[in-house]
Amino acid sequence: MDSAVLRRPGFPLAGYASLGAGAIHAAAIGMHRDQPGLAVAFAVVASAQLLWGTWATTGTTTLGAWAGVAVNLGALAAWLTTRLVGLGWFDGLEVAEPVHLSDAVAAVLGAIAGGSALAGATLGALPLRDVRRLPGGLALSGLTVVGLMAGVGHDHAHEHRHAESATSAPATHDHGRATVATVPTAASGASSASDIEVPSLPWPRPFDPSLPLDLAGVPGVTSEQQQRATDLVLRTQQHLPAFADYDDVLTKGYRSIGDAHTGFEHVINREFIDDDAFLDPTAPESLVFRVEGDQRVLVSAMFIAPTGTPLGDPVLEEFAGPLIAWHVHDDLCWGLGEDGVAKVMGVIDEAGRCPPGSIRAGGDNPMVHVWIVPHECGPFAALEGVGAGRTQAGPSERVDRCRDDHDH
Repeated sequence: MDSAVLRRPGFPLAGYASLGAGAIHAAAIGMHRDQPGLAVAFAVVASAQLLWGTWATTGTTTLGAWAGVAVNLGALAAWLTTRLVGLGWFDGLEVAEPVHLSDAVAAVLGAIAGGSALAGATLGALPLRDVRRLPGGLALSGLTVVGLMAGVGHDHAHEHRHAESATSAPATHDHGRATVATVPTAASGASSASDIEVPSLPWPRPFDPSLPLDLAGVPGVTSEQQQRATDLVLRTQQHLPAFADYDDVLTKGYRSIGDAHTGFEHVINREFIDDDAFLDPTAPESLVFRVEGDQRVLVSAMFIAPTGTPLGDPVLEEFAGPLIAWHVHDDLCWGLGEDGVAKVMGVIDEAGRCPPGSIRAGGDNPMVHVWIVPHECGPFAALEGVGAGRTQAGPSERVDRCRDDHDH
C-alpha cells in the first residue's frame, strides 16, 4: 500500500496544492505585521503546508498522508470559522471576516491538498500517470499566482488608503461641521504606527456606500479597530438588504416601536437581543426604516448589546475605539399600543416624568447604528435630536453626530 508515489492517487498534486496554499499564507505574514498574533498564526500554517507539500511530492507513507489531512483540512476549517462566525478568543479575528480573493484561493488549494491526501490515505494503490501531473501542477501554480497577486493588491490598497489619508488635506463641508485636522502626539495618548506625526482627518466624515470606505487616520484608532469597523460596514451593506421588505420583516418577529411620526421607524426583534450573536447583520436586533408616506425604505441596522451590558463596557469600546459611540435610550417612555405591543409614547420631561399612561422603562441596552445609505455624519451616525440617545462622551466629543453650532 505504501509502494510508490505514482500509485498514490493525487499525491503529487496534493503536494503542489499544499505548497501553493503555504506560499499565500507566507505572503500574508508581512501583510499582518501590525497584528503579531495573527502573523504568528500565518507563519505556523504556512510552515506546516510548505513542509508537508515538499514531502508529498516524493513521500509514500500512510501516516504522512494523514498528516496532510490534518494540516490542510485543519487550515480550511479554521478559515471557514473565521469567515462564518469569527474566533472570539483570538485577537484580530473576533468577528467574521469578509472573503477576499487571496484567502479564498488559499482555501481552495488547501481543500485540494487535504482532499487528495485523504484519498491517498484511504484508497490505497490507484494508478496515476506522470503525464497527468504536469497540467495539474501548472494549473495549481497558476492558481497560486492569482492568490499571491490578489493578496499583494489588497495589501497595497490598504497601505495606499493610509498614505492618502495622511498626506491629503482634509475635505471641508459647508455644514458648520468641525473640519480642523489634528496631529496626534504622545501627550494626547493616541497610538501611532511610527514616530512620524501626520495630520489626521476629522471624524465623523460623510459616508456614501457607493464610494470607497475611508476610516483611516482617526486619532486613537488602531489598525485592528479600523479593520473591524470596515468589515462591519461592508458586511452590513452585504446582508442587510435581505430585510428591506417592511411587511416581510414583521412576519419574522420584528415589531415597530411606534415612532414613524419622527420620519424614521424602528422595528425590533427582541429574541435577537440576548442571543449569542454580536454585531451580526444576518440577525440584526433592530432595523431603521425611513418613512416616505406609506412607504418604508430600509436605511440602517441598529445593533443592540445584550441585556445587562453597561454603557462603556470594554468589549464594546474596544471593538472600534473612537470610530463608534455606543448610546442608550434611557429617556424613553413606553406604553401599550392598540395591538398590545409596547410602543414609545414620548420622552421624560425635565423632572424625569413620563406622559400619562406610559412609564420610563428599558432603553438601557447600548446600541449603535450602521447605515447602508449615504449619511453626512458617517456610517455609525446616531439619529439627531431626541433620537440621538445618550453616550459616555459629552455633546462636543460625540463621534456619532454632526456637531452644529446650534441644537436640533
